[in-house]
Amino acid sequence: MKPRTIIIRANVIGPRGTILEEDVRATVISRITSAAVAELASWRPILEMHRQEDAAWNWPAIIQDCRATARMGKAIYQFVIVRAKQDVQSMMILETEAHLSPQTRKSIVYVEYLAVAPWNRQPIQSPRRFSGCGSALIEFAIRRSEKLGYDGRVGLHSLPGSRTFYARSGFIDLGADEAEGGLHYFEYRG
Repeated sequence: MKPRTIIIRANVIGPRGTILEEDVRATVISRITSAAVAELASWRPILEMHRQEDAAWNWPAIIQDCRATARMGKAIYQFVIVRAKQDVQSMMILETEAHLSPQTRKSIVYVEYLAVAPWNRQPIQSPRRFSGCGSALIEFAIRRSEKLGYDGRVGLHSLPGSRTFYARSGFIDLGADEAEGGLHYFEYRG
């Protein structure tokens, strides 16, 4: 897929300390490079320091595992990043063919991982450097589902701190899934 330009919001400090928002061009890229993996790995110490739920995610190992699984023919993964101002602002890994909705038994695009850069998280930096990076990835997942003929259906298991974000994004909370360590399963139904 070709890179796509989107608009996200940059938060800048204006006169007398007011926070101003301005539009910034970002690029959604559906591939991952070794440079991007290194950027993702650099987030870990900051996330650990701020006790973020995804701090233990080892991006190089996760990406390597996804690629190995794909080579064995067990799944098809798509790596998607949002890049703005020369940095990775958010990252998502989609599984596009092996998941069915637990309720409807219809095909879905499944979000394996989604994370935004530390400087785009309210608990770490206020104001956030950019907003809309996670929402841009969710929009990408929905459009990908439509292109695959899944009618925009997307599923995922959410970390506790992200449940509100997914609910605000139009996902339905279908409750705790004991098979996934009690994480809540969310589904967007297009």
